[in-house]
Amino acid sequence: MVGDRLVSTGSSLEAVRPLAAVSHGRLPPQNLDAERSVLGGILLDNAAINDVIEILRAED
Repeated sequence: MVGDRLVSTGSSLEAVRPLAAVSHGRLPPQNLDAERSVLGGILLDNAAINDVIEILRAED
């Protein structure tokens, strides 16, 4: 994921998420392409927010 850094754990590399990303009890978007698509659609057509509000929830 963007912003992750790779850490060597001996025989492999693992992505480590920066502490700041989860320090407030909220996770960053897990599907960046979906997030970009929704935000881009709203930027192209402000009225799209009405459809988005009906479909997406905080848990999504």
